[in-house]
Amino acid sequence: MAEQKTFWICKCGNSNRKTLRKCENCGRRRSRFILWFSLSALVGLFLLGLVTSDPVDVSDNENQVIVESQSEFLTVHDEARKKFLSANELEKAIIAEEFLGSLTKFEFVENWNGKIVGINEMDGKGALEIDIGNNIRLLAGEHVMKGVSTLIGNQNIALFNFVRTVERGTLVTFSGSFPVSAGSLVEISYTDDGAMRAPEYLFAFSKLTAISN
Repeated sequence: MAEQKTFWICKCGNSNRKTLRKCENCGRRRSRFILWFSLSALVGLFLLGLVTSDPVDVSDNENQVIVESQSEFLTVHDEARKKFLSANELEKAIIAEEFLGSLTKFEFVENWNGKIVGINEMDGKGALEIDIGNNIRLLAGEHVMKGVSTLIGNQNIALFNFVRTVERGTLVTFSGSFPVSAGSLVEISYTDDGAMRAPEYLFAFSKLTAISN
């Protein structure tokens, strides 16, 4: 799998446009490893970059009371990771593919909890990234190759206005659905290893509500 981002992150934490070879903040040169992925992504996947220079502490997620379906979603990831880490390379590829297909039973989501860790804009629409725990994130974004977009447009006035005004770090309750493509959830990591260790799924949000402290 390949992914195209509109940014690259320097070791100093600064987010830079993909056209820059040096960091605008500290002047450090962009590594060849990152450049290679950017070039290879021209024939692959596009996803709007949501990460900014200051990381969000997601430790509050552990203290949230979560519904049974979300708890099961997190648990099946932990179990699959254990199998994946002990497998050889061939078996890892099979495990990853079968695992993504098995997650379609979670297609529809109601009242899950998470923390907003990224907010951005693409073509006038809202992009969003939410950490739901166990190193798993859900994104309102776009997958060009599969023709899947979950960006938040202004036709949903309430949802669009919420994203316009919410702050990173806000704890939220949300509902919506996972897009399904070719019998699997749409996961946007570079590799099977990334898909298992720190998966990022496209998600179509239908409701977002801030959790009062």
